[in-house]
Amino acid sequence: AQLDDCGECNGPGADYECWDGSVVCDSSDCPDEVSQPVYFTNLPNATGESSLIIIQDILGLEVGDEIGLFDSNGVLDSCIPEEGCTNPEYGETLVASGVWTGEQLELVAVMSIDLSDFNGPVLNGAVDGNDIVIKVWDASLDYEHSSEPNYTQGNGTYGQILTVVDVLDAYVYGCTDPEALNFNEYANMDDGSCDYTIEQNIDLLSYQLNNISFNVNLWNSYDFEDALSSVDVLLAYNDMDEYYVPEFGINQVSPEISQGYYVFISGADGATLTVEEEAVDLNTPLSLQPYMMNNISYFPFENRSSEDVFSGIPILLVSNDQGQYYVPSLGVNSIDAAGGMTAGEGYSVFLSGGDEQILVYGEESLNRSSLEIDDLYLESQTRAYSDLVVPTGISYPVIITDIGGDVSVGDELVAYADGQVVGATRIVDLSSPVVISAWGGYHEFGIDLEGYDVGDAIDLRLFSNQTGEEMKVEMSLDNTEYGIGVLTSGTIEVMDMLAVPEEYNLTQNYPNPFNPSTTISFSIPSEGFVQVNIYDITGRLITGLVNGNLSAGYHDVIWDGTDMFGSNVSAGLYIYSLQAEGVSLTRKMVLMK
Repeated sequence: AQLDDCGECNGPGADYECWDGSVVCDSSDCPDEVSQPVYFTNLPNATGESSLIIIQDILGLEVGDEIGLFDSNGVLDSCIPEEGCTNPEYGETLVASGVWTGEQLELVAVMSIDLSDFNGPVLNGAVDGNDIVIKVWDASLDYEHSSEPNYTQGNGTYGQILTVVDVLDAYVYGCTDPEALNFNEYANMDDGSCDYTIEQNIDLLSYQLNNISFNVNLWNSYDFEDALSSVDVLLAYNDMDEYYVPEFGINQVSPEISQGYYVFISGADGATLTVEEEAVDLNTPLSLQPYMMNNISYFPFENRSSEDVFSGIPILLVSNDQGQYYVPSLGVNSIDAAGGMTAGEGYSVFLSGGDEQILVYGEESLNRSSLEIDDLYLESQTRAYSDLVVPTGISYPVIITDIGGDVSVGDELVAYADGQVVGATRIVDLSSPVVISAWGGYHEFGIDLEGYDVGDAIDLRLFSNQTGEEMKVEMSLDNTEYGIGVLTSGTIEVMDMLAVPEEYNLTQNYPNPFNPSTTISFSIPSEGFVQVNIYDITGRLITGLVNGNLSAGYHDVIWDGTDMFGSNVSAGLYIYSLQAEGVSLTRKMVLMK
């Protein structure tokens, strides 16, 4: 035998339903029935005028909760001239209240009477024509809140003959999950608005500057040092030239949700930066400033097309730390060809116009199937120079819009800086622009990355896949030095000669005969000491044009018809010579007057 909840042996347990819906063992166990409001009690004095409001059903209330009818601009207290009152006070006025019993509720609102036109009183209550405001009180939580009525009779204002509400929506809408960031303890109807912390993992590569961004709202609870604490950082900085260098005690960075950050980690192995916070609102605006390289965050979690993201914004260049670019004016978009914009990446953006632009990612996302990696993009990755090209995270786009001369699919364009390979791209389509990502060096704060230095001369060569040789390239670029401007573009002509000559050669000057100047071209197969001198027909030295070390390759020098003292020489026959490492080559030329 077992005792039930009521202490009866093998009994049925609690089976008596009380007025409030609770089930107990006996009627004496029921709570006292509440028939009069205990919260909405500050009612005005009766005036003899009233308005009937019937509420047939209420959603979101329990039996014993209360309903109050208010006029936001009712008469607070009766104003009686005989008592010295001349100006009645108006404000939020409780004009009726009741207790919800689960049955239809009839509320009689006290109406104001205005006899001021007859020098009479203005009595307290709701004013004819003012809106009916319905509030409710949750007794269990001691919480007052508004509600939404659905009127089936009357127009929702006081003074109607009859007002009927078929359903009063008294739910408190919000997040009902206690685990959520925005849990609402008063909500009794979940509206799908719950926000949760999200873990973001960002992979960082060693030996390069990683351009990263956060799509979780870190700066509510993190400072910059804390945000990067899961990895060993040597250097970080933003587009405002604010630096974080912990080894030197430098922390100038003011964290901004819109900023991307360049980060260099210590050690030979990559690392994963892990942070956890709520997701950034995708409707957060990002400001893009003209005449500067903006390094911005990427908020979405899914990949998106850079062309769509920046639609309607005048863009000159968008780039990332992988040497991928979006240059709409030249038909270049290797960002989308590589799969689109990606969470965790920072993006450098340069506008083509002079006005500030506002970027909003928004909620809409693209079908990821449209952002698959393009096979041609994969084919364009260098093969011949894969061991020599070392990404540093700092890149400069060299965009070739047209190639003349003997060139074939499978050949490669290779970029040199001061004799070092800094980038290479395989040619996969002769009708499309060829984009070379030239990688820059960095030599600050103990970091030593090899690459071009800003101002180094751009040296392009064509690698012939058929012969395995590098061919000389004549360039016509708008910038001929690395790092000048945000990119360089132009055309090239592949010459029928090796990029690096196999032997010393001195070519005939041009023009010849000449007046007043001429160009002397020569080539050397290896770096070394070189002299180029001018002599008269008696062998007397007139002037020296070159006297020092030169790199291997093709060189030009101009003689302006003057001697070593700057004086003009007379017309006649002259001899010019190239001397280098036991080699002596001579040719003749004629100066005319």
